[in-house]
Amino acid sequence: MLVKTTDRKRKDGSYPIAIEFNFNGRSILTQDDLLARIDDWEQDFERVRETKRNKDRAFVTNVVLDSLATRINNIVNEYREKNLILTNAIVINKLALKVSGDTVENFAVEHILNLVKNNQIGSAKIFAEMLYYLRKFDSHFCKKCFADIDFNYVVAFEKAQLSPKREGGPRKKGGISVNIRSLRTLLNKAIADGIGCTETYPFSTKYGPRTDIYVITKRLKSKSRKPLVPKSSLLDFYNYEFDEMVYKRTKAYFFLSFFAAGINFMDLAKLKVTDIKRCFNTRGEPIEYFVYERSKTHEPIEVIINGDIREQIDILRTNFTTVSDYLLPIVTIPYEDEVALYDHIVGKRKKVSIYLKRMAKISNLPKELLNISVCYARYSFANIVYGKTNCIDIVSGVMHHTDTSTTKLYLEDVKADELAEYTKDLIR
Repeated sequence: MLVKTTDRKRKDGSYPIAIEFNFNGRSILTQDDLLARIDDWEQDFERVRETKRNKDRAFVTNVVLDSLATRINNIVNEYREKNLILTNAIVINKLALKVSGDTVENFAVEHILNLVKNNQIGSAKIFAEMLYYLRKFDSHFCKKCFADIDFNYVVAFEKAQLSPKREGGPRKKGGISVNIRSLRTLLNKAIADGIGCTETYPFSTKYGPRTDIYVITKRLKSKSRKPLVPKSSLLDFYNYEFDEMVYKRTKAYFFLSFFAAGINFMDLAKLKVTDIKRCFNTRGEPIEYFVYERSKTHEPIEVIINGDIREQIDILRTNFTTVSDYLLPIVTIPYEDEVALYDHIVGKRKKVSIYLKRMAKISNLPKELLNISVCYARYSFANIVYGKTNCIDIVSGVMHHTDTSTTKLYLEDVKADELAEYTKDLIR
């Protein structure tokens, strides 16, 4: 039985979820990375109720709980079929909540739990969705080993997701693509960890010759283009004078992200006053810059604070109250719990995107930009820098992409203050 514990209360009001065994006396095994608030826990269904506040984390938690419940049932059924005595100790040893990697599902759960532990809830959700749809597709997925995930298996999964006969109808191709890419990432990680299967790896020939190779083609990719705001529209938006203070603040967040090489909202929110440093550039001139760790890659990144960036920071710090040592007024409550902090920032990000859409209508942005969100700043930055430099390596360097060896080599030779030269006066 899955239960929410009533001890070890966290600062955000949540409690760890535990698994209770009662084969020969009560025994409880707790999973500290799976949390629930009292008012969110549905004991009758042994699940976390999904709300606007905790939607992503609740989804991840419930997928993991479903997987753990399946493993428990498999253990119980195995011993019943063999007429063996089952004790709490046996279940605990077999379950161990440090999930073994003997099956693809167990390995996926362990990966998801590690992401949750590192507060990478967004990434955890991506793999949880992959696991959710694979379990829906294959009722025996919980028993699948890495050798079972071959070319034919992936093709069958794709076909089933696109089928009109599928419960709920065919899925969007973009969502299927994300699932398959996540599966590919998981298989690569398993091979790197020494427990995957190179013989049946379906996505390339890098582990040996293959008769069939599954290629994630453009037909599975989303048809929508990367969101960007043309320079002319961006300038109009920048110059538009909004009356309401909430719109002034929202505009400052958007353009701070834009001028700071497309820094994402999560990283923007976590900036501290102490992250601002002072030094001299290669010409001996005094400069300010801030350093942050990119949440997606954990790469330390330096951003030179030019006049445009300083202007947006000053707007936000002059008109709005900050808490603790945060540079910007995004975090309004001094959370000590990382999970609660993550949920808080996600909520703020959603509000900013809602305000941006309202502002798009007010400022008469083109029809195709009425769905603007905070991510538009990053892609628009990349587009404008490329138009200014006509060099993909410079764009990659400024945005800290590390996809190619060429980019990696380039980054080794370019200093932060040199990169900053390409980001000056972008929309003037």
